[in-house]
Amino acid sequence: MDMLEAMRSRHTVRAYTNKPIPGDIVSLLTRRVAHDNQKYGTAITLRTEDTTAFGPIFKLIRAKGVRNFLIMSANLREGEDPRELDERLGYAGADLMLYAQTLGLNT
Repeated sequence: MDMLEAMRSRHTVRAYTNKPIPGDIVSLLTRRVAHDNQKYGTAITLRTEDTTAFGPIFKLIRAKGVRNFLIMSANLREGEDPRELDERLGYAGADLMLYAQTLGLNT
């Protein structure tokens, strides 16, 4: 699947599986995160098999079963408008979401 096909097939997921992401897919995602961090000046982190990120209320309502996720972060550059930081994170996040879709992950 290429990125255009990923855009067409992408949709929001609210029911998550407890199946681990295969190691080769984790490696590909990790490399893409590093690439996007370099390209967009972000500090995004991929977390896998981590059930500690969300509190009990959020888990109950929105994130039940979440074990794999991205922590979206970046530093505001000197003189940068905060909206530009949001834009950098947005572009990187969109790229990672669609890339994950091309790898067969239904994000």
